[in-house]
Formats: sequence, C-alpha cells, structure tokens
Amino acid sequence: LDALTSGDTSYPLVIFCLDECWMSWNAARRAVEWGYDAVHWYPGGTDLWTFEDHPTEVVTPQEPQPRQGQ
Repeated sequence: LDALTSGDTSYPLVIFCLDECWMSWNAARRAVEWGYDAVHWYPGGTDLWTFEDHPTEVVTPQEPQPRQGQ
C-alpha cells in the first residue's frame, strides 16, 4: 500500500473481493492497522454489486513498484 499510495495514509482505498471472501476484510483491517484512515470495505463483494445491477468495468490491478534504493 505504501508504494501504491506514495505513503499517503489518507489516500482513499476501496477493498473488495467476492461474496463470502474474508481476504478483503483482512486486507481492510490491516490497512487500518497500518494507519490508513480512508478505508472502505464492500463486504458483499462483486457478487452483490452485480446482483444489484451496479455497473462494472474490467480493471487490471496495479503492480507495486519498488522504491528507489531497494
């Protein structure tokens, strides 16, 4: 997260997975523990989102870039 947010702990994060997938809950919990204060977790995941006919789009997750000197 530090690499993706440039260390900005107020950077808004939306964390989701599939319905009944606790990996997103765990990721959101850890982000809060690490000091991020704009963490949004969508517990229904993409399953509930599409069931409720909300729009979706295909995205490619960003790969974290190593910091200079590492």
